[in-house]
Amino acid sequence: MLLRVGVKELGGLFGVVSKNNLARDLFFGIDYHSHLGTEVGGLAFLYDDIEVVSHDISNSQFKSEFQEDYGKIKGRLGISVISDLEEEQPVKFESKIGTFALCTSGLIRNARELYSELIETGTTLRKSRVKAGGTVPNQTEIVGELVSRGKNMINGIEEMYEKVEGSISLVLLSKDERTIYASGDTFPLIVGKRGEDWAVASETSAFRTWGTRFSSFWSTARSYRWANRASRQG
Repeated sequence: MLLRVGVKELGGLFGVVSKNNLARDLFFGIDYHSHLGTEVGGLAFLYDDIEVVSHDISNSQFKSEFQEDYGKIKGRLGISVISDLEEEQPVKFESKIGTFALCTSGLIRNARELYSELIETGTTLRKSRVKAGGTVPNQTEIVGELVSRGKNMINGIEEMYEKVEGSISLVLLSKDERTIYASGDTFPLIVGKRGEDWAVASETSAFRTWGTRFSSFWSTARSYRWANRASRQG
């Protein structure tokens, strides 16, 4: 099931809580979204700390760029992205509501206005690019900074949607809560379950090796969370 509503989907997202197969699930889960993005690929996973890996895939395939990173993936929780935008993802944040990594997909129409607003309030934005026409804001960085201003993760996500014009979906990995948050917007996110494992994806193709059932399809901005309370060794 795919939703097409007259807006180009600018990437794919995948997040997973996997008891025994995080590397395989995270790597192939986002690789199955490769047709949705040709510019940037990235993933983040939680072991002792959040580790973030991002590569330019404009001249190569996701698999070839990330092959050397496969063996480094550890833990039980991970998020990932394939994007058609030339911006680095995932982005890691350290904020008053905790340390987290963030991946986004979509298009923020008022990104320049939000960028200027954040700069005026003293926020340091390090991921933006300077081109001939001026500064090109990093959408994921803007979303993360807006989320960071909330009372907690859910409140931050809700407040972010009040500020953003356009469409943005996200997966967020919280270090302190050992939790993945996900929120779909114009394009739905799909939730899949396999035993005790859960995943959220932009397309059902991500679950082709899971033999899974789908829990729900989200076509509006809604936020959900999955927690992993078990020790990393178990």
